[in-house]
Amino acid sequence: MKSSLITKIFGLFIRILILFLLFLFVYYLLYIKSNLVISKTLIESEKVLNEHKNYISQSRITFIELIKLDPESPNFVLEKRNEIKTLDEINKKALEYLANPYNYPKILIKPNEYSNFLDNKLEKGLISLAEKNKNFFLEQKKFFSKLETINFQDQTEFLKSPESIKLLTEQTNLIFEYNFLLDKIDYYQIKLTK
Repeated sequence: MKSSLITKIFGLFIRILILFLLFLFVYYLLYIKSNLVISKTLIESEKVLNEHKNYISQSRITFIELIKLDPESPNFVLEKRNEIKTLDEINKKALEYLANPYNYPKILIKPNEYSNFLDNKLEKGLISLAEKNKNFFLEQKKFFSKLETINFQDQTEFLKSPESIKLLTEQTNLIFEYNFLLDKIDYYQIKLTK
């Protein structure tokens, strides 16, 4: 009778332990695992956005340096050639990087507060900004191809033309869009840790 009572208690204990472990497993799958996947997705997306933004920022800085060159300087031709070469390299690297698009992962289980951002805004924002970035670098490439065909005296004016200002404005707008999306990612990363 005593051993039968111990067996029943032990059996009950094993059932409770199995149910508890099953509960922990389901909790892990539904909450912890999904948060880890969301966190990883946010980090990878942030990395991709920062890389895109980096190319735009480098291009902007070099472009401004090119515009600021003094045509009266004895080194003007050499400095201009160096800046254009740097811009060509940035363009080439950026277009190579953008040729391999980021594969946004599908997140199956996610809390409701992240659904709209992860499903719509982040994925569409990444795709949209990558496309805008690619178009910008192609436009910039055309701009500098056109610059090479213009005679030396008119190049300085062309660098300060409305077409040039348009490129600078596009760069600024892209940087603002990247910053906005990066701020949203930061917001959700902080929210995820709470």
